[in-house]
This record gives sequence, structure tokens and C-alpha cells, in this order.
Amino acid sequence: MFVQAKGSTFLIDTSPDLRLQCMRNKIFWVDAALFTHPHADHIHGLDDLRSLNFLMAKRIPCYGNSWLIESLQNKFDYIFKKTQIGGGKPMLDLHVLTRPKMIAGAKVIPLELIHGRMPVLGFRINDIAYITDCSYIPDRTFRYLKNLSVLVLDCLRPAQHETHLNVEASLAIAKRIAAKRTYLTHMGHELEYNAFKRSLPRGIVPAYDGLKIRA
Repeated sequence: MFVQAKGSTFLIDTSPDLRLQCMRNKIFWVDAALFTHPHADHIHGLDDLRSLNFLMAKRIPCYGNSWLIESLQNKFDYIFKKTQIGGGKPMLDLHVLTRPKMIAGAKVIPLELIHGRMPVLGFRINDIAYITDCSYIPDRTFRYLKNLSVLVLDCLRPAQHETHLNVEASLAIAKRIAAKRTYLTHMGHELEYNAFKRSLPRGIVPAYDGLKIRA
């Protein structure tokens, strides 16, 4: 997900096809990268950040929980080791994010979530919240989810799942949060887009690749 907030830009996760997504959506500048968790589909495009380093001529600060930061250092150790000049490595600065912080002029709030048994993060940037790969939202997190203009929320399939929200759970959470608009994401093949869209309450719609939202 790519978020523009008051002149600043945030990239949430680096999916394996990051380079193609940036080219398709004309993304040439990222003030900070925010990471939800270190599963392959969320971090394996990390090396593609070097193209943005080249375009911006600056390092990119990256934020996540301690599990995420440690995983990046282990899985992409070549990036963070001191080596000879050359090789086109990304230039990244890693930061553990545990509390609300002003980043590039926007207020970023890490949202504690549970993905199966694993502690992961969602993010609130100003009045937009992004929650993916989540099976449970602790009660303490809901205090940061009030008065949202936009909520992007995990919704995998109709049946229950061990590590993701199903349709029933997603709709219950969306109702509790009561954002002005809610977009459901991370949907599997069991949900046929048009039929699912028609079945949803007003103000809740399924997202799709390339969707642009103005908050």
C-alpha cells in the first residue's frame, strides 16, 4: 500500500513485485517504509528499494516491530553488512516502532495485531488505518481506531481461518470501528468480487489492485 499524507509518502510493506508496482503507479519517492511483518509476500521486494534510493539520492528509513527488524537483518544480511563500494545495495535505516511517532511530518501510529500466534503491526497514518494479515485485534488497539476517514481491513474468505479474519469477523470489526469508508483486502478466490460487493453493507467495499482512494 502507498499512502500520501500532507506532502509525505509512505510505503507499507515491500511485496515481491514492488518494482513493477512502482513503475505501474509512477511511484518515485518514498519518505519512509513501514512493515507489518516479515512473511515473504510482505518483504521480498526489499532489494527494489535501491532504485528509489538512486532516484531520491537519500537513504530510506524503515519501521517495524522488533521481530520484523531482526528478520530483515537476518534474511537480507548483505544489505546491512559493510562491504566494498558498488553492488547496488539498498540504503536503509532500520527503526523499531513501538509508539506513535511523527515521521516525515505525519503522525504514524503502530497498531498491535495478532496474526495467528504472531505479533504483527497495522498502521494509522493521520486518519487512515491499514490492517492486513490479522486474525485478532487486541482491545487496547481499538483506542487508536476512532474517527477514521478510511479503514483498509483484512478479509480472507467466508470460512474461519487460523491466521486471517473471515468475512463475518471483518464485518463485525468494521462495524465496531465505524470508519467513514472501509475497504476489504487480502481476499481469496472464494470471494467472487461483484457478488461479494453487492452483499456488503453501505460504506464497505472490496478493494482491488490499483485502487486509488482520496481521504
